[in-house]
Amino acid sequence: MNVMRCLSLAFAILALVTGLVAAFYWYRSSMITYPSELNGITPLGGPTMVFASPLVTALQECGRLNKIAAGCSAAAAFFASVSSFAGSLT
Repeated sequence: MNVMRCLSLAFAILALVTGLVAAFYWYRSSMITYPSELNGITPLGGPTMVFASPLVTALQECGRLNKIAAGCSAAAAFFASVSSFAGSLT
């Protein structure tokens, strides 16, 4: 096996692994539970003040997981491209 084929295979395996990691993080992001209701108070008939910190926390966690997944997906695309390029040079 020549060097380019080995590089192509190595980058293809890296693409597979990073793609699976991205899928895992997107799955975790989809499984975040959001509060079913927000507690609030209405002082003396005025506007209702809602305590949204549980929702904000859940959205921040979802955003964090999506950011990791997007980075892994970009890495997988890069590794797949390098694998294809190295494979074409053999």
